[in-house]
Amino acid sequence: MIVYSFNQNEVIEFDYDKAKMAKIMEEISELKNDPFYYINFTVKNEKECRKNVISKAYEDAKDQAIAIAQVANKKNKRMRKSRF
Repeated sequence: MIVYSFNQNEVIEFDYDKAKMAKIMEEISELKNDPFYYINFTVKNEKECRKNVISKAYEDAKDQAIAIAQVANKKNKRMRKSRF
């Protein structure tokens, strides 16, 4: 008995579009031989996104520290901003 195996990879990149993604997935689901596929999302500017997330986390932590200090009737004297 002779057995053949065939693998093929394809990468499709496009800006996030829910309708386009739904169309692609629907067309794949209608194929006679369902392929194995996966979807991977990334962001265009990872460095800028990381900077924004860290900045937001800092602001959230600062707000929480102020709230805790107010409840405890303490002043937060050592709060300093870091540059990211």
